[in-house]
Amino acid sequence: MKKILISSVISFFLFSILFFAGCKSENRNITEPNTDPVKTVNATGQITGRIINSLTNTPIAGVVVSISYNNQNSKAVTDDFGHFTFNGVPVTTFVNESGRAVNSGIYPVTLSLVDLNKKQADSTKRYRDYYYQNINVLFTQGDTLMVTNMVASIDMMLSYCNTTINGFVVDKNNAPAANAVVYLYDESISRALISQTTTDANGAYTFNKVDNGISIYIKAVSADGSMSASLPTNYALDPRITLYNLRPGVSSERLELHTADNIAPFVVSISPEYNSDVQSTSDFKIVYNFSEPVKQNQYTVTGMPKGLSTMIDDIIFTFDGLKKVQGDVGLGLSWNQSFTSLTITPSTVLTTGRYTIDLRTVLSKLKDNSNNYFVDNTNIKGDLSESQKFTISQNLQTTVVPQIFTSSVLDHTGGNVYIQWSSYSDPNVSSFNVYKSTDNQPFQLIANRITTLGYSDAVTTLLYPSLANPLRAISVKYKVTAISKDLIEGTSSNVLEMKDTDQPGTLMDTLSIVSATTDPLGDTTLYKVMLQFDEPMDPALVSDVAQYSMQSVPGYTFTKVSAVYAGYNGSGYAVQLTFNTNLKLTYVTTYKITCSTVKDLAGNLIKATRNVFKCRGYY
Repeated sequence: MKKILISSVISFFLFSILFFAGCKSENRNITEPNTDPVKTVNATGQITGRIINSLTNTPIAGVVVSISYNNQNSKAVTDDFGHFTFNGVPVTTFVNESGRAVNSGIYPVTLSLVDLNKKQADSTKRYRDYYYQNINVLFTQGDTLMVTNMVASIDMMLSYCNTTINGFVVDKNNAPAANAVVYLYDESISRALISQTTTDANGAYTFNKVDNGISIYIKAVSADGSMSASLPTNYALDPRITLYNLRPGVSSERLELHTADNIAPFVVSISPEYNSDVQSTSDFKIVYNFSEPVKQNQYTVTGMPKGLSTMIDDIIFTFDGLKKVQGDVGLGLSWNQSFTSLTITPSTVLTTGRYTIDLRTVLSKLKDNSNNYFVDNTNIKGDLSESQKFTISQNLQTTVVPQIFTSSVLDHTGGNVYIQWSSYSDPNVSSFNVYKSTDNQPFQLIANRITTLGYSDAVTTLLYPSLANPLRAISVKYKVTAISKDLIEGTSSNVLEMKDTDQPGTLMDTLSIVSATTDPLGDTTLYKVMLQFDEPMDPALVSDVAQYSMQSVPGYTFTKVSAVYAGYNGSGYAVQLTFNTNLKLTYVTTYKITCSTVKDLAGNLIKATRNVFKCRGYY
């Protein structure tokens, strides 16, 4: 018979209870806290308390109580009623109680029952020699200044150390585990270790003088440290029973050593791999392989329909293709014999399509046999950090070669290009890819999975490097490819090149005179006039004075001196033309300059309807 031996522990229950001065100590209702907390570091209060036997509910006299604060200890001894009192205890903190600030403090407390136990002849009525605990108390209002005489009260309940716990530690073959170390914890004090012992040659252990009526936890480790076991849950000792022979046949009382395992399991591999292209088969399967066996429970049961709180409820299997699948895709689940591999078999998949399977919720719930949860394997994709994606393929191809065209027209600032391509009859075509090249750079994919026969693209400029500083005109090129249902790309279409085809023109037909300098020795005047175009112009042409025709006026001469291209001036693209003439330009004089052979940067000839500048003088 398998027995587990557990040592008894005295429960040390600290109930932090607030009282107004004058209230009975039995009153465990927290009084209304002071709404105006002390604002001085010199605030002090009084802590009163009572120590009681938890089984008999009688006071315990003669207990030495020590409380620590400000690097010093104060001591008090409980009277015949179990009472003790500490005066002048500093208030260290404030807490929020129901929206109000309340004076409080956390203090280390030690109880010594050494002398009391020595005087007790009955060994079944002795306590632990020492108890240690941090207590958290709330203070009520004291004097009118609320700086001193604040009061806090605590009750402490102790129990006799008169319980004995016997048990056995065995291995997985039910053989005794000798020299195993067994640990006993008191769960009423946040799993405090209170005793440890070692099993004998028969795997037996005993804990004597365990606190009566406490909640315990037991753990055993093999002599070489390679195996361990523990109670699956905390075990509450009945205060009316002082001898426990824990039954090895009951799982809640069993200590059966297993390989010590604190290594979290993980997914080793997934088939098919993330984003892989899988050839279509009639028995397509998805397989998850794990680093160690998965613990089996109700959740991991396979062969169950949805709605019974098993894995099948949390697996998400979706089709990401271009067409929808009618109905729900059923899934079959199965484990291998060692529970290290899970196979998922979809009941219906298209011979061609892209799929996503999401096991993140399932993996977050699975554990190994040591109750370690799964962790993410950063070396693979498709486990805990993201869903798994793959494509099923029949290697379908397409012979469609699109022919693309457009009716769009661009100027130097760009514009919208709507590309269209010819219709097709190939049933293997699923979509189209659109590629773009700017300024003769390599083609880049700008759109994929286009299911229509057209695509719109915005071109921001056809000048390099910018509208304000144009050095040359550029073009954009497009091409389109058909994509089969197995995502195999077909032959590229013809290349469609888009340029600036808009003809330039004068920005204003009336030019402005920049300056006029009259020769003091003669009758000629040197004029500098500004001509403005609406587009960047070819610098070589607009800087050539031969490109400008001066209006013929009988009896007057004109001599062109220079033409300087100034580029962008904030409103247009300017040329400063300088010439000499003996014709005085006045407000009533209109003189024309024609430039019919200049071109823009893209090589477009100036418009015939907008190639004349009119000059009015200011003399």
